Amino acid sequence: MRMVMFVHALRALLIASVLAFANLAGAGETGEMETTPGAQEMPTVVPSKQETAESVFAKLDNGKKGYISLADVTVLPGFDRVFQSSDSNHDGKLSLKEFKSAWPAYSGTTDPADSAPGPK
Repeated sequence: MRMVMFVHALRALLIASVLAFANLAGAGETGEMETTPGAQEMPTVVPSKQETAESVFAKLDNGKKGYISLADVTVLPGFDRVFQSSDSNHDGKLSLKEFKSAWPAYSGTTDPADSAPGPK
């Protein structure tokens, strides 16, 4: 008898969980979910260290703001140290120019344009 009651309680809990999840998912589609003002989307793809600085910048610059914040680089372990030293104007953001100087220090790569023959 106890086992039957346990199974019914477990089933009820499972159904309640599924309904609650479906309600949350539906609220997101209709815009009813609350969001934190100023919240940024996190990158969905973690850039590879073999990518160019421009490619990585484009992936991390959610919303195409024209800069990368510390929140944007949380997917890159240890990049926060390079971020701080590359933020030349100390505004808490990296422009593409600043990011292009930071990326080789983090990734251990060089920009192919820097190693191309010809005048610099």
